[in-house]
Amino acid sequence: MSYNDSDLQMNSQLILCIKEHDSKENRNSIDTVMFIGWNNGYYIRGKRQDTNLCDNNFVPYAFNCNNDYELYNFIEFVIGCRKSSSIILYNFNNISEMECNDITYEFLEENMNLNYEIAGYDNVKLKRLEILKCLKMLKNVNAF
Repeated sequence: MSYNDSDLQMNSQLILCIKEHDSKENRNSIDTVMFIGWNNGYYIRGKRQDTNLCDNNFVPYAFNCNNDYELYNFIEFVIGCRKSSSIILYNFNNISEMECNDITYEFLEENMNLNYEIAGYDNVKLKRLEILKCLKMLKNVNAF
């Protein structure tokens, strides 16, 4: 499937990726990766990747809800708001026809690609208002 196919640009879906870093100095030391999307409700696909542990065989998880605040509470519990994080906004043109339960962590991780990236920011503190703005953007853009 072509990334630049203009026929697919209207059938795309925004995905917000949050990466929690173990330390501010080393952006490659990722503790948790979380993908957030909207498909008649919010969904999260994530996985802990604690780089400080020798056995890093964590199982991916899924979380679904309809409420912005419930979603933020989950993000805050899993990642925390004081940690250094990166946020990246992707525009996937290959998931709009998929059922929500078919969109897995592995699929999103494998397809995470600079061609899909819209914007990314490093060393972000996950403030409630900023995250809620991003969540509303996911919901509103994918509502058309």
